Amino acid sequence: MTKVSDFDEHTKCNLLKEDGGDLLQASVVPALRTAGILPERIPVSATAVTELRAPSLYGIGLVEAIEDEDILIKADPNDQDGDGISGRPGLGPDGSLGRFGNKAQHATLSEFIENAIRGEMGLTTPAHPVEEIPNGLPLPEGSDPVPDPEIETSDLDLLEAYIGFLAQPPRRTLDSPEDQAASEEGERIFESIGCVNCHIPTFVTGTNQSAALDRKRFRIYSDVLLHDMGPELASICAPGASPSEWRTTRLVGLYLRSEFLHDGRARSVRDAILMHGGEAESARYRFQDLTLELQQSVLLFLRTL
Repeated sequence: MTKVSDFDEHTKCNLLKEDGGDLLQASVVPALRTAGILPERIPVSATAVTELRAPSLYGIGLVEAIEDEDILIKADPNDQDGDGISGRPGLGPDGSLGRFGNKAQHATLSEFIENAIRGEMGLTTPAHPVEEIPNGLPLPEGSDPVPDPEIETSDLDLLEAYIGFLAQPPRRTLDSPEDQAASEEGERIFESIGCVNCHIPTFVTGTNQSAALDRKRFRIYSDVLLHDMGPELASICAPGASPSEWRTTRLVGLYLRSEFLHDGRARSVRDAILMHGGEAESARYRFQDLTLELQQSVLLFLRTL
């Protein structure tokens, strides 16, 4: 998925869409190509372009079930404790606490899903029943045979229920007893070098009408807050989030992924760590200062999440 946005020298977004920029349709089906619809071009006005990788959805209903105050208590937007980490909450369109999306721009699971249905699948919804216009050109007559909205509220509700109850993958046990022991040491090192300041291991959900989500302690390895990750990881902006700010990625299910960071540029966990900057720079330096053996212990630990 390719996304573009505009921002001025103060990183204040002049957005093309309310979700943080334009999603470009980089490919089209043969029927549309026959009708004269071509892949979209990056507009000359774009000052930032990025490719976003789909996030993991494991246990995402648990994230929605966290009480707002349990997230906000971990925020330190002015770095009052002086540790160099100033996580702050993202905001949804109505000012609610954001917890989904790379820029923490979606407050609820339903909002997050509806946005993905529109932006990534190209389907119209009851809230947004008008087709997007590829390259700013109207769709040719007869090229869209399905009446709008193409997906109903009831379908969105069912999709939300399904995604909201997706279980987290189990903690992985490594095959070698030596590797497993090293991974346990790596967990202690992960904490000691400061990674848990942002990648908080666990949260507890609030009271919930569903027994599966009610007051459950679960692994997350995220604080669900925005952090400045430095200029090398800066790309697009979003409402309330500058180009270099990203929501702390949940690390649960990390061993199931083959690409890392928001745009997949890192092909190994080690590379992803070494690309951390901004507020994460100190933790990255502490990792680099470890012996290769201890670095490997941390990486083995991360392979168990």
